[in-house]
Amino acid sequence: MKHAATKLLLKKDFRSSIEIKQTTALSPGTGITLWAQSKDTVLGSTMLGERGITSEKIGENAALCLLNEIESNATLDIYAFDQLIPYMAIARSSGQSSCFIREISNHAQTNMWLMQKFFNVKFEKKHEEKNIRIIVK
Repeated sequence: MKHAATKLLLKKDFRSSIEIKQTTALSPGTGITLWAQSKDTVLGSTMLGERGITSEKIGENAALCLLNEIESNATLDIYAFDQLIPYMAIARSSGQSSCFIREISNHAQTNMWLMQKFFNVKFEKKHEEKNIRIIVK
């Protein structure tokens, strides 16, 4: 996984530092978590291993997802956005809240719908060239 992810990131001129950590868990599977950090943004990608899929393919898929997030100029990756929706709704009370995401997951759609039921907020989606701007009003 590590070598496949590193190889793909290097092809796109991204330096990487990936360390392997082994932990005890209830699941016998494997996984990889990658993240990229810039001045004001941290974007991530996580893939879990599956029976029948090589570890190299898992590493490549994780790296491709991370590259997609980076190339979209997102300020949040799609899974971080899922988790921050309630906080954006709460923060709306002190002004407008917004972010850029690459794509809206089904979980995020449901979470935005739910927050609109609990709070006096509206989630506005503006499709831009490579991403979607979410504005909480």
